[in-house]
Amino acid sequence: MGKTYQPIVIELRDLLIDDITEIGFFEENNITSLDYTKEVLSNSLTEKFIQGELDNEDGIFTEEEFSDILLRIETKNRLDSLVKKGLINFYSEDENSSNDLFFLTEKGREVTKLLIDDKEK
Repeated sequence: MGKTYQPIVIELRDLLIDDITEIGFFEENNITSLDYTKEVLSNSLTEKFIQGELDNEDGIFTEEEFSDILLRIETKNRLDSLVKKGLINFYSEDENSSNDLFFLTEKGREVTKLLIDDKEK
């Protein structure tokens, strides 16, 4: 069963997703599913909610915090793409773990070897 978030968290998350969409982040990074984005933003906003920081006049997130959130979203998207292509795979402690261990598959090792050999020519 999924997590339940405070209505204010969901509202702010959706506003942030609209803003991120407007600047072209998802299109630029070929992100078609917003599931992970919703999860990351919801969890980050919940943290701010618990700390009483949703009413901050300077904005909800610092520039560094927001950049980190976008980087996590972009990185997850790229890793998912490499998994779908069969170049990498991962071990996960459990489905709720964020500590996945990624590794090259046989196909990934072959492609890497080809790239290295091509670069050396």
